[in-house]
Amino acid sequence: MIDFYNFLFISVVCRVNMAQITLSLTEYLSYIGCNANSRAVVEGEEVVNAGHIILFGKTALTKTFLKVCALCLQTSALQSDPHELNGELTISNRSASIKQMYCTCKAGAGGQCKHISAFLILLTRQNLFELEDISQTQLACAWSGRKGFVHNKYKAIPVLEMPCIRSKVGLDVSSDLQKQKCIFEFFIKNLPNCAIAKHSKGRVKNLDSTVSSTKSIDLDAVGCKILNNAAQSIILMEIASVEANFISNCCATLYRSILNEDQDELFTLKQNSHEWHEARKYRITGSRCYEIYTYGGMDWEMKSKKYFCPKSFTNKYVKHGQKYEKLARECFMSKTGYDVIECGMITSPENKWLGFSPDGMVVNSEGKPVALLEIKCLFLGATMSIEECLGSSTFIINSNGKYTLKKKHQYYGQIQLGMSILNLEKCFLCLYASYDDSCVILEVENDYKFSKTMLEKIKNNYFNKMIHSICEMK
Repeated sequence: MIDFYNFLFISVVCRVNMAQITLSLTEYLSYIGCNANSRAVVEGEEVVNAGHIILFGKTALTKTFLKVCALCLQTSALQSDPHELNGELTISNRSASIKQMYCTCKAGAGGQCKHISAFLILLTRQNLFELEDISQTQLACAWSGRKGFVHNKYKAIPVLEMPCIRSKVGLDVSSDLQKQKCIFEFFIKNLPNCAIAKHSKGRVKNLDSTVSSTKSIDLDAVGCKILNNAAQSIILMEIASVEANFISNCCATLYRSILNEDQDELFTLKQNSHEWHEARKYRITGSRCYEIYTYGGMDWEMKSKKYFCPKSFTNKYVKHGQKYEKLARECFMSKTGYDVIECGMITSPENKWLGFSPDGMVVNSEGKPVALLEIKCLFLGATMSIEECLGSSTFIINSNGKYTLKKKHQYYGQIQLGMSILNLEKCFLCLYASYDDSCVILEVENDYKFSKTMLEKIKNNYFNKMIHSICEMK
């Protein structure tokens, strides 16, 4: 009986001591690695405010640790199965610190996606001791119970039936369907490369129609998904809205007459072919964008001529990279298990002065692009292992054994341009050593602020300081 009362007393004391457990905002920001204005924080708060966290609670609680879980709706597929979030927090003096977090979304393995950010924001507002107890069985059944409500709440309706539109539309848009059809066909005929024209017929070219005499282009389903995803790049839409200031009328006339290749044809070009080099000639591309961004000289005429008409050259570093790129790609796929797609050049119809030729596109099981692959075959890697190479690298930072890419380097600008054009949030930077067929893979996140600043400056330089040199050459 005494033992029972001792046990009861200890239990009561433990309960009193743990009655208030909090997660501080400082701990949350420290774990996410951001400040209050960072993208992960802003998007996380938007997820919370939208009510996309439909269930959260604790699965285990002791004196020293707390396990939590949650369900979060997919932002881009609200009626699909939600993402499942799990995490473990350590407890000390009624305060919680984050040990690890995981989300089933594509970016969730790193523990810092917007869904995890949203979940942690919610936890900072709670007494963690009083979180709802949730078993794995309850978690599995929770979506079934809420599915009907979510489907009704986010049921798709025509734009014209939306309250904000319906009150402002005074025309009977269906009164003259034949007239509308004629107008639609007029624009399709005269603007065959516009988005609505491609959408109406699909991106796969009809092989029965007249095409180039040298080859017929047929994009597969994966290629279409890559191009369609790239066409939705928000940052490129913003850059397109920045006014282009031509030096003279001849520049505007010239710009309308060049860089008008079809995107489907550019996509299927073989890299390093003559056609590929011609397509790159008057565009700002990944490998050289950083030099246009950072150029501080005054002689833009000479700079432009050297950029648009560079001397053909090669050296041991270029040859080494070309020789081992395929092996590096295979090493990456073997190490990660990811599928990688190769393609030619991708550009933006609204920003045709830009172009990017990826070393590879990482796609998921559905063929949807999820990350950019950038390969660097280190020349030192011909005689030493990748770990030894990294110690001598000028563009890699080693912080207590964690490697990161320097931001003030041309490779950083190259990768950010690629993610902007391809509309991707992540790049795998594969550093390869041929000596022992080894590689180290770094993850580089999309840096929106850097990319926007870089692209705005490059656009100004291109139209205001560079394009006139093409007029003079022609």
